[in-house]
Amino acid sequence: MQRIIALITAVFCLISTTGHAQNSHLADVMLGALHQVQENLAYGDPVAAATQAEILARLQLELGKPFSEESSDWDKAAVGFALSGGDAAGSRGLLLKINKQSRFYKVGQAAQFYTSGDMGEAARRFAEIDPQSIAGGLAPYVMLALGTAMIDSDVDAARRSFEKVVLEAPGTLLEEVALRRLLVLGNEHNNKVNFNRAANLYLRRYLASPFAAQFIDSYAVGAVHFLTVDELSEWLKIIVRLPSTNRHALMSTLLMQSAIGGRLDMVRQIASDGSANYLNQGEPVETKFRLYGLIANVKSLESPRAFEAAKRDSIGTLNNNDRLIRDKAFQTLERMFDALTGTGFDANSDKISALQSADRTAQSSEFDVVIGQLIASTGSNGASIDAKAIAQPAFDHWFETRFVNNLRELAQIERDVGLLGK
Repeated sequence: MQRIIALITAVFCLISTTGHAQNSHLADVMLGALHQVQENLAYGDPVAAATQAEILARLQLELGKPFSEESSDWDKAAVGFALSGGDAAGSRGLLLKINKQSRFYKVGQAAQFYTSGDMGEAARRFAEIDPQSIAGGLAPYVMLALGTAMIDSDVDAARRSFEKVVLEAPGTLLEEVALRRLLVLGNEHNNKVNFNRAANLYLRRYLASPFAAQFIDSYAVGAVHFLTVDELSEWLKIIVRLPSTNRHALMSTLLMQSAIGGRLDMVRQIASDGSANYLNQGEPVETKFRLYGLIANVKSLESPRAFEAAKRDSIGTLNNNDRLIRDKAFQTLERMFDALTGTGFDANSDKISALQSADRTAQSSEFDVVIGQLIASTGSNGASIDAKAIAQPAFDHWFETRFVNNLRELAQIERDVGLLGK
């Protein structure tokens, strides 16, 4: 980054000496500096975003100066500005100045439609251009624009364009964008291979990117849809070794999306790995993993005392929003034990006695409705061992269905209050 700062400083000094005449070579140098800064931005450099904005603003001013002479360097810089995050309206004004005889004229015309939002016409015009024929390192920028323009009209062509960007521009902001879009395409078109490939590269390279939140949301949706719990476990081995930047948000979003998707197996795995990973690091999100894990495993616990202990232990470590989630978690648990015992949550009872008393005391509970007919079908007036054995599968189905709904409600509340990454 020091080398880039030195280059930018030199460029800005040159700008101050060029006066009002446009310097096409300087504009080209500024475009190169912009692309180097954007590479740093993709990796989460804390000053890169501000530097990018400064260069874009100064490059637009430089390109807007009166011509001293027509130049392919100027044409290249104008196209590069348009395809590198430059102001859309300003870009269109600059692109109109490209001479029809210029080798950048066709791509400039395509970029005009692209920056105006006419993706159909932009896709048609970009498709007529051989990206490799465009000099000055702009080929991957054209391929990224082509893929983006074709997402709604030709998914396979869009995917091929993004894959070319990944091959030809590794380690750049272009690749970061292409991988995020490949992940979305994998989700939307049920392509697990594409999902795995894009997610693997992104996780290893760009989780610190300021745009990683978009990746995290898409990754969580795809993980719940595509992955078995064993496959998820392998992914978690990678995730827990990543730098902490955005890792909190990734793990929390995975946990939340798994709950919303009804994937209790994934909730248990993520909560277990998350607690183990964060336990010794003093990170507040660890309490949230612990709570989700306890809820997800409520059926296997011998006593609800563990929840009472967790409730006491977490009081001093959570902010107000996190306490809302904790309280909601315990309300969920109380409803579950209400259904099991018909008498409400009792910290002094255990799971076994709760199950034993359910068929006697839960006359108004959903559980009684589920097992009542099965018990009656045995010819027994009581809850015999045989009747319980018959009822167990039905109970398991009822419990999982009710529990999934409660856990989904909890996760949706967490999403609504915006706790991710805190």
